[in-house]
Amino acid sequence: MEQKKVKIAGKQVWLAYCYATEIVFNDLTGEDINEYFKEMFTSEEGKTNPKKLLYAILACAIAYAQGTTQTDNVLEDKTLMYEAKPAELIEAFKVVVELHNEWYKLPS
Repeated sequence: MEQKKVKIAGKQVWLAYCYATEIVFNDLTGEDINEYFKEMFTSEEGKTNPKKLLYAILACAIAYAQGTTQTDNVLEDKTLMYEAKPAELIEAFKVVVELHNEWYKLPS
């Protein structure tokens, strides 16, 4: 499991990437996270689905919480939708991509 701490909605939250992240993302969206990354990074318009972006972050938080049994790392989709600032979400998503690349040993 690759992990890193980010600040979201005024609190420090751990994000982690491992196979659990991919399973949680699939459970939340019904899609493969790798297909989402491919779609997002090859889109001509550079647009992304906000729901999938939030759920990629949430999947990493859930993977960390479940993998470490950290009850203080609880992050909810409501927090991401209503309390997080755009800059925090962008930074958190960058971390998701970094963790994914570290997990698979891909260049940044």
